[in-house]
Amino acid sequence: MFYDFSSAFNTIQPHLLAKKLMNMKVSPFTILWIYDYLSNRPQFVKINEFLSNTVLTNTGCPQGTVLSPYLFSLYTSDSRESHDLCTLIKYADDTALTGKILNDNHTPFLEAVNRFVDWCDQNYLELNVSKTKEMLIDFRKNKTVPDPVTLKGKVVERVVTFKYLGATIDDSLSWSENTDSIVSKANTRLHCLRKLHAFHVHSPMLQLFFSSMICSVLTFGSTVWGGNITDFDKKRLGRIIQKASYLIGIPQESLKDMVDRKVYKKLTNIFNDESHPLRQEFDSLIIARSGRLRLPKVNTERYLKSFVPNAVKIFNSNYSR
Repeated sequence: MFYDFSSAFNTIQPHLLAKKLMNMKVSPFTILWIYDYLSNRPQFVKINEFLSNTVLTNTGCPQGTVLSPYLFSLYTSDSRESHDLCTLIKYADDTALTGKILNDNHTPFLEAVNRFVDWCDQNYLELNVSKTKEMLIDFRKNKTVPDPVTLKGKVVERVVTFKYLGATIDDSLSWSENTDSIVSKANTRLHCLRKLHAFHVHSPMLQLFFSSMICSVLTFGSTVWGGNITDFDKKRLGRIIQKASYLIGIPQESLKDMVDRKVYKKLTNIFNDESHPLRQEFDSLIIARSGRLRLPKVNTERYLKSFVPNAVKIFNSNYSR
């Protein structure tokens, strides 16, 4: 379930935020500063020399400030899902609820959905049901399609693809739609690289442009999708790298090497962060005598190519060197 808020930052209640910060044992002086910052804020509209009347507002955070997403994260920090089969994922105002359905029992997931809706009502956050989407991922041969979820009397639309935090997820986890988006963005920037090459820009500058503007697009989220995209999609992305290599005049790192490097870096960060959700899983895979990692039990090809098994193989490959 991908939730969408209506004007999320504009609905923060300073008095509720102050109470939450008190529960977090934040300094009283900091709480008072934040409360004063959010209260009695004058707002007006200016068009040329014309000014509207000034209105004082006591709700929400100023738009476009660095502090607003952080304050919203603090405001929603007490919204958590306690059921083992459900996980609430939050990144500022982008919120998703995942539920694992066992034996066609949808009750835990539906209860989690209702708990989150109730929490939103208690904290004056309004859900935009028309933009909230549900996705069903089911790889069983004999599928049973559950009834659609209803929020506030409105049926939530069920979709086969959804763009979440910059990555396009589809219900088959093939990542083809995501690759289409990457190819489109990368080709636009590759056109700029061609123009720079036509202007006889030096190779080091072309290399810098490729590394910062194109590689960042090619590898965004690759720790998740890198192992599971199709060979056809890998070739599509590889052709972009080949074209860039020709324009720069220097062979570039392959897509596989780019992805492996990012996966290894992510794994290193997990080992350095004891609070990371995957830390315990990787700790359980450590072989005491050798220091290498044991490959987890794999039942499907899809899981074999996913992050954890892929990270184990890359780690062991680097460890042996």
